Amino acid sequence: MTIHDIATQLHDIAVDGCINGERFTAKRLENWLHVMFDKGMPKAKVIMSIALPDGDWFMSVYRFNESRDGFDYEIPDTRTREEVLWAESVQ
Repeated sequence: MTIHDIATQLHDIAVDGCINGERFTAKRLENWLHVMFDKGMPKAKVIMSIALPDGDWFMSVYRFNESRDGFDYEIPDTRTREEVLWAESVQ
């Protein structure tokens, strides 16, 4: 998926477009992800929170190859998996 695809999907599923405790438009989220991956912070994974109907969840957007469409995201399906994701991010 491209960053544009990811931003659009995440914006659509986030309650009121809330990402990291702020309201985002799909375009603002896309721009933010581009900055996180391309400009000065070429990480393989970005951890962020997303507001879902059952509460805020930590999730990840990650790069799996260097192509323009080499991105995907993961929203954990249990709080236990969310804790593992968070623990991996702070190591």
